[in-house]
Amino acid sequence: MARCVTAKCADVLAWSRGVQPDIAVFGLSTALFHSSAVPEMECA
Repeated sequence: MARCVTAKCADVLAWSRGVQPDIAVFGLSTALFHSSAVPEMECA
């Protein structure tokens, strides 16, 4: 899906983040696909 969008958009980023909802813990972001440079995405 993300690759199809690159024909219409300048930058595309598809990402995922693991989560453990029972203890409200989020994992690190993982870029699944990107069409350009990926900026740092982690926030405090």
